[in-house]
Amino acid sequence: MSQENVELVKRGYAVLNDAYRTGDLLALRQFTEQTFDPNVVFKPSGLLPESAEVVGHDGAMQFVAAQMEAFETMLLEPRKFTDVGTRLVVPVRLGGLARHEAEALEAVGLSEQDAHAEP
Repeated sequence: MSQENVELVKRGYAVLNDAYRTGDLLALRQFTEQTFDPNVVFKPSGLLPESAEVVGHDGAMQFVAAQMEAFETMLLEPRKFTDVGTRLVVPVRLGGLARHEAEALEAVGLSEQDAHAEP
C-alpha cells in the first residue's frame, strides 16, 4: 500500500474522530463520498452497538450516527499502520463514555461512582 493511501486512512480517522467530537457528520459524509465506492461494505467487528454490516455511503453514516447515539463521547485512536500488501492493518484504541451508562450500572446494582472507583 502506498504512503499516500496510509495518509488517506490517517486523515479518515481524524475526520471520523472530529465527527464524534462535534456531532457533525457533514465533513465525514464528504470524505466518505470522495473516498469510498458508492457500494462500499462496512463489516464492524461486533464489539460496538449497532454492529451489523452496512452498505454504501448512507449505511456508513447511519452506522456512525448510531454510535453517536450510544456514546456521549467516543474516540478511535489508531495505534499503528502496518502495510501488508494490498491491505492496511490498523489496531485501534477505543475509548468513550456510554450515553446510558448510569442505567446499565443501576441494573446491576452499581452507581457511576462505583464504576469509576480505583480497585
